[in-house]
Amino acid sequence: MKKIIFISVTVMLLSTIGCKDNSMKTLNLNDLDTSVNPKDDFYDFACGGWMKNHPLTDEYARYGSFDAVAEMTREQCKTIVLDLAKNTNKNEGLKKKIGIVYNLAMDTATRNVEGYDPIKDDLAAIEKISTHEEIFAKWLELNNVGISPFIAYYVAPDESNSKMNLFQFYQAGIGMPDRDYYLLDDLHNVEIREAYINYIKTLFTLCDYSAEVVADKAKQIMEIETALAKAMYSRVELRDPVKNFNKKNIDELQKLCPQINWKEFLSSLSPEGVTITDVSVGQVPFLETVGTLFKETNVETLKTYFEWNLIRAAAGSLSDDFANAQFEFYGKKIQGKKEITPLWKRAMNAVDGVMGEGLGEIYVQKYFPASSKERMLELVNNLITTMGSRFDSNSWMSDETKVRAKEKLSTILVKIGYPDKWRDYSALEINENESYWRNMLRSNIFDINYMMSKVNKEVDRDEWHMSPQTVNAYYNPTTNEICFPAGILQPPFFYADGDDAINYGAIGVVIGHELTHGFDDQGRQYDKDGNLNDWWGDGDEDKFNERAQKVIDRFDGIIVIDSMRANGRFTLGENIADNGGLNISYNAFENIKAARPQKSIGGYTPEQRFFLAYAAVWASNIRDEEIRHRTMTDPHALGRWRVNGTLPNVEPFVKAWDIKEGDGMWLSLDKRALIW
Repeated sequence: MKKIIFISVTVMLLSTIGCKDNSMKTLNLNDLDTSVNPKDDFYDFACGGWMKNHPLTDEYARYGSFDAVAEMTREQCKTIVLDLAKNTNKNEGLKKKIGIVYNLAMDTATRNVEGYDPIKDDLAAIEKISTHEEIFAKWLELNNVGISPFIAYYVAPDESNSKMNLFQFYQAGIGMPDRDYYLLDDLHNVEIREAYINYIKTLFTLCDYSAEVVADKAKQIMEIETALAKAMYSRVELRDPVKNFNKKNIDELQKLCPQINWKEFLSSLSPEGVTITDVSVGQVPFLETVGTLFKETNVETLKTYFEWNLIRAAAGSLSDDFANAQFEFYGKKIQGKKEITPLWKRAMNAVDGVMGEGLGEIYVQKYFPASSKERMLELVNNLITTMGSRFDSNSWMSDETKVRAKEKLSTILVKIGYPDKWRDYSALEINENESYWRNMLRSNIFDINYMMSKVNKEVDRDEWHMSPQTVNAYYNPTTNEICFPAGILQPPFFYADGDDAINYGAIGVVIGHELTHGFDDQGRQYDKDGNLNDWWGDGDEDKFNERAQKVIDRFDGIIVIDSMRANGRFTLGENIADNGGLNISYNAFENIKAARPQKSIGGYTPEQRFFLAYAAVWASNIRDEEIRHRTMTDPHALGRWRVNGTLPNVEPFVKAWDIKEGDGMWLSLDKRALIW
């Protein structure tokens, strides 16, 4: 997995904090709930009206103001794609391929006739396997088409030499979203496991296996996946970059896990003429467990496990029965959704997954004005300057560390809107006369070939890791870059000519958030060149950790639902980034106010509007199941706590809203965290 730190694990969505056109630069007071005292619960005060006016519909597990922007962007992209889908006989190249993929995704009538026919021959081939040698050959074959039993792999910068790309392994091979679903024995997770077993049985039944066989296969799969889950690092452990980077040459890899022929494994994936000589193992104990399982598990059980990986991967591209079963488990049981996502949205997601950057090239021509990029550059430059000044005035860093921190800050690569060079999709084969699944497989192969073409080559810092239409933002520590796609640079989150208080409270905080990721508990371990390297002066790390512990303690104390608590260490990086983003952006806003005096609007001071804009970013309604799911799997705190958990640490917020001891939003000085 690429070590890219997002503002949100899913689509980052922004709240309606202004009126519906750019000429209106004030807050939408209907988004507030003025019956709530902001000193006691700022989230409900700032977002309560929005939440009341945007109740959850059945297709959503969580719907927030960010989701509203994502929906608007999807509608914009839909107008493009529908036109292409109607004219596949006229269009050529990329446009023709986009239209065909959408039409294939929409054609459930054909898929319902096909049933599981698109994977029938593949299942039959697995059934014919009789030896471990044939199992190994099938494993290589599955890995080459993007199906990853046991382990996943990727190509990314070498964290000891970030200018070069390195082949890397990552723990994988389970069907539930996290290892804890297999390991925790509370009532909720026991029910999830039972539902997962039923899901396995349902999909095998749809592939014409008998009830007796299906029950046995479900048992075998749960045994393998539980063994994998037990060997996996926890989500907290996965946040330690040093622990998860283990560079080995092939001989060392073979010695670590002798049950697998690694030269043959890597050779099967390598581009012609390329020999992989070094890898990063990622999670060493997990790979050792994979070797043991591969050697000691009987052939019939491994065949079943491979069948399941194939069926599970294909389910969303087969008939409605498969798609509905997939929704029943992942959508309804895990997330609490009441209704499957409409087909056209799933088709749009397919286009985005197959040719996201290609669609983005068309999208920005139609919907992204150059003025937005210019305004963003101004904001980013202001935030970078402000962060550098805050380093200078920092009271706990040594002068040596300050100098290196400013060097790193000065070398951050800024990406706004869309890439300067576009990805070439000419080698991607899309065939409207073949099944939807076969086309998805070819897309997988195309992406794998693209990824593997980078191995042992220099890193291209100009490459983007999000499509332009994505409503999100990221920081990547190995390339030391921040990225803000066009999708996020639109009202109501960002106004090219809007009110400073709103822009700095919303997009300004996001910019500061991403900058801070370069100096959070993970990002701070990478130097200005993107290498894992201890560049901190003596004692500074201890001072950082002392302050970070306050952030951990703050969120560990939050009960999110029933007796379930937030995980302060798991969400530490994002919480530090929110804290830093708020302080840096507010500081930059103060500098702007000095040059451009601000007025009160709607009865709220500029300072108050800044924090109302920030809170509105996280306005959302969410189901109980999704609260549990996100708390287990998402390194971001829930929206409510990104507001009420973080703002009491921020002194300008306390002053702007006159928070006093005894108020619900009060946090004693000894518990407040201020790092950046």
